[in-house]
Amino acid sequence: AYDDYYRAAWAADCVGKAMTRIGMLDIRNKDYAAALSHAETALEHGKSNNLAFAVKLIASEKLGWDVRDEAGAHRAEDPLDYFVNYLCEKDAFYAGLRCDAAQICLDLAADMDTMGLYGEIAELLRGLVEKRPDATVSMIWYALAYYTDKIGQDGTADYRRAVIAPIG
Repeated sequence: AYDDYYRAAWAADCVGKAMTRIGMLDIRNKDYAAALSHAETALEHGKSNNLAFAVKLIASEKLGWDVRDEAGAHRAEDPLDYFVNYLCEKDAFYAGLRCDAAQICLDLAADMDTMGLYGEIAELLRGLVEKRPDATVSMIWYALAYYTDKIGQDGTADYRRAVIAPIG
């Protein structure tokens, strides 16, 4: 996929999206410097690329850099960027979800999965279960069980909760 994204970047209108996806794969491969470089390239081709900004934040954090000021400025500019809101304020994130909290968390989980951030996904979904039980539908429990298993822990109890949880 990495090479395919590079080939897709030949067209100017595809550079931002392709570089974002390459940056996500760089994070999966634990090449955080490359991820940061690719995210910055993506942002040069589209400043409003929220996913590229999230990739930049994750890579910067993994490199040990403090980007709180830049993240704060981004949040002021786009307060509905749920990914950046989650990365910046995990505890307050769930209370700030005004629409379908389960779907937002599943969307974030899908992007995090591309980056290989399985432990972080389990943390995201566990936070939703704890802080927003009203939004905990069966798919959340299934996903939580899957990612709990993926990080080497037992997700059996979460699978059992999924069977009896509301569908949606």
